[in-house]
Amino acid sequence: MTQLELGLVLLASLLQSAASPLDSSLRLVKTMKGGEAHAYEVSLAADQFLWVIVDQRGIDVGVTAIDPQGQRLAFSDIPNGPLGPGPLAIVADRPGTYRVEVSARTATAAPGSYEIRVEALRPALDRDREHVAALGAFAEGQRMRAQNTADSRLQGIAQYEQAHTF
Repeated sequence: MTQLELGLVLLASLLQSAASPLDSSLRLVKTMKGGEAHAYEVSLAADQFLWVIVDQRGIDVGVTAIDPQGQRLAFSDIPNGPLGPGPLAIVADRPGTYRVEVSARTATAAPGSYEIRVEALRPALDRDREHVAALGAFAEGQRMRAQNTADSRLQGIAQYEQAHTF
């Protein structure tokens, strides 16, 4: 299955499923298989910080934050395969309903599970903004590294170094 086909399958899955609410008390374990995606929604005030951890338990997932206008704010796919935590953090730039989407990274992945939990939901502090910036720089480093050219690898290293400064 091509990346485009996988994207269309994930999009169709998201459109068909209602989003579950996210709140500061959430700690939920869900089962997922290849080609599936789960959506969560949270209402945020402007300048509110949301930090979510998705702990992969046998399936490699990506986690995306989407703003009230449908624009992607952040993406997390930590290179630890199908096991371990994947953090996602944002600071809301405007009030509204934000979406967090958890999606299987491959269409053919065997069933596994993940735990999603809200680590923090509060007015943003300076350290929270630094946290968001560090995760963003790391994600950009991952994206550049995946292009696998000499230039992109150098750019990826620069992003990792930027993330490390926070």
